[in-house]
Amino acid sequence: MARGGRRAVFHCAACGARLTAPVLRVPLPDHGTAPDHGEIPPGMAPGTYAVDDIPDPRGTLVLAPGDVHNARLVIEKVRDDPPDHGCVGIGSRPNLACASCGAEVGTRIDDCGRWQETRLAPAAVRPREVETREADDPCPWDPAADEILGGAPWRPDGRWDRVWFGRLAAGAADVLARSGGGPLLLAEDAADPVRQLLEVALRGTGHAAAVHRLPSPRGRTAAEWRLAASTAGLAPAALAGPPRRPVAVCDLVGPGRSFTAAIGELGRWCADEGVRLGEVRVLGLVPLARTDPAPWPWRDRRVPWTRAASSGLTLTAVPLDKRVWDRLARGRPVEYVHAYGRLDGRRDIAGSLRRRGRTDEPWPGALAAELDRW
Repeated sequence: MARGGRRAVFHCAACGARLTAPVLRVPLPDHGTAPDHGEIPPGMAPGTYAVDDIPDPRGTLVLAPGDVHNARLVIEKVRDDPPDHGCVGIGSRPNLACASCGAEVGTRIDDCGRWQETRLAPAAVRPREVETREADDPCPWDPAADEILGGAPWRPDGRWDRVWFGRLAAGAADVLARSGGGPLLLAEDAADPVRQLLEVALRGTGHAAAVHRLPSPRGRTAAEWRLAASTAGLAPAALAGPPRRPVAVCDLVGPGRSFTAAIGELGRWCADEGVRLGEVRVLGLVPLARTDPAPWPWRDRRVPWTRAASSGLTLTAVPLDKRVWDRLARGRPVEYVHAYGRLDGRRDIAGSLRRRGRTDEPWPGALAAELDRW
């Protein structure tokens, strides 16, 4: 996270009292479904905030609880909080008041199955920009280095890490939503764990057969690559399928990684066979740290498609948690992906589609409903 710079401090709209530390705006993170019990960490990194655009109300400000100051719990509302989500925690309704004037300002969430967070009502606070120096940074360490959960697919006790896999599922759900519901080709090697998760989580649904492994051309002649792709069900005639069905190709891109050259091989094969695909979507999974204001800036968004010099497709960046991206990009093993996909992956993908508002769109909404029935 960049040290210092311009940040926001939120004040009570009623009396002007300061309510937060200086915080940097970042995209709203999606870590998947929170664990039912046990260690449930804050969803936001220290020193950051995000805006939740899902209504209830739209524009709610989400912060790590430690970044909210001068606010008190309203005991009466905590005592009567109905346990409609977890066990006996808090957060089912607004329960925070400004300690200076008593005005209601938001909700502190601390319950089983929910990420720890404080949500400030947009109408109850006013932001003020401040210039901070490195010495003033409320979080002068790298938060990722101190995260107990989310660093690797497994925990020290040998169990899989629900936070790490939840972030993998969030990226997979975003890829699904952007694919358009047609064939989804995931590049061999780095994107294999995403493909494996989707294959297991979507098993039994109408979309299961759409997920394919896109072979790497590395070490293969053009003829050998086409044979491998045909074996994987990716012959041009098979991909053409029904009209108006998009074909999506996905790979990891970022520092030191370019998009798979297999997409150019596929484009040339289609041209040689005289097959015109409909819309081709290029989806690049790019790293996004919890403290980054935006995903990694992928500058060259044109991906070669056929031999024609003017031919090219525009890449759409899809954010993936940086610690997950790093592991996949380095080719490090990802154990438990099949077990996670069978037990929790389906639920996490459906939940991520809902949290991101994707279920308002026709085909992601239908897919989420289908996942819920299994």
